[in-house]
Amino acid sequence: MQHPFPYGTIVDGTHFVNRVKDLEKLSRTLANGVNTVLMSPRRWGKSSLIHALARKEAKNSSIKYCTIDLFAVRTEEGFYEALSNGIVKGVYSRTEQALQGISKWMGMMQPKVSVGQQPGQNFELSFDFRIQKPDPEKVLNLAEKIAREKNIRIVICIDEFQNIEYLDDSLAFQKLLRSYWQQHKKVTYLLYGSKRHMLSQLFEKQSWPFYRFGEVMYLEKIAAPEFQAYIVRQFRKHGKKITPRQANRIIDLMNNTPYHVQQFAHIVFDMCEKEVTDTLIEIDAIAELFQRNDQLYRRLFEQLSGMQINMIQVLAFEDTRPLNSSEVLTEYGLKSSGNVSRAMKGLEDKEIIDRFGKEIEFIDPGFKLWLRKRAGLSY
Repeated sequence: MQHPFPYGTIVDGTHFVNRVKDLEKLSRTLANGVNTVLMSPRRWGKSSLIHALARKEAKNSSIKYCTIDLFAVRTEEGFYEALSNGIVKGVYSRTEQALQGISKWMGMMQPKVSVGQQPGQNFELSFDFRIQKPDPEKVLNLAEKIAREKNIRIVICIDEFQNIEYLDDSLAFQKLLRSYWQQHKKVTYLLYGSKRHMLSQLFEKQSWPFYRFGEVMYLEKIAAPEFQAYIVRQFRKHGKKITPRQANRIIDLMNNTPYHVQQFAHIVFDMCEKEVTDTLIEIDAIAELFQRNDQLYRRLFEQLSGMQINMIQVLAFEDTRPLNSSEVLTEYGLKSSGNVSRAMKGLEDKEIIDRFGKEIEFIDPGFKLWLRKRAGLSY
């Protein structure tokens, strides 16, 4: 039986909390052919949202969702292979159909095919680019040609899109992508990733190729009342009890970050026999959270420079004074406003914090609690 609070994986069904308005907006925008960039920090539920959207549209024969993950992609050839594979698997349901489609639109560039336990349905494509280099025009126009022939709309969802910055001559490659993609009429692109500040640079810098490529959609946190009701319901469903106030405390401690709320609720549920107590949440479960993540948190801390450590203390200790005030600069050893800016950028680049205008949040709320514990502060 699946755990009442799964985390670290795509969630659906009863575990997919709220996001009704996000689903409706995203579905409507993509169906209208508007390219979309989905922005949010790591572990806010982007992948689960898109998975839910693809499932919602699965019965619609006039639209096909193709998902591509660029997590391990570091070369142009790798990008072309991931894109081709994602398009063909998203559009075709059988191996034979996929091979026919590839032959028709990509000519002599034939893939190797491997099938799973259900031949004709589970298959993987791979191209040997050591023998023949990919034709960018054929690969980048593949979805548009298939969509026109089948008279359907194809939505290409690309995760970790910011990884194209790691490619050799990334700007030239971005210009190439946009030159083709902006001409497509039957294909819509949904681009997202886990490094929000890198995505922001790709799509919001006026001098970069993907500037104003599509609508930018910022994913908000799940409404706390929805999360609270979900936590209480899951405990009750499995024969345990937690009060709405205690559920809210879990949400507050984890700063309403979906992944971390699920993780902490998972710990509380496992440690609770029948009824949750405040002591279990405030002491026992937090201690277990620290134990599970101790090595991770130590590595995060040890990679910081001295100035970044000083800066992160200001943030973790929730000092409300202006960061550039002389008192803060002196008390925390930051010395100058320039050091504050450089330290903040370093913490953001290392994905320890995220900035929303003037608001600054820890990407992992547990790390903030761990820092406060080390300093002898309350939560």
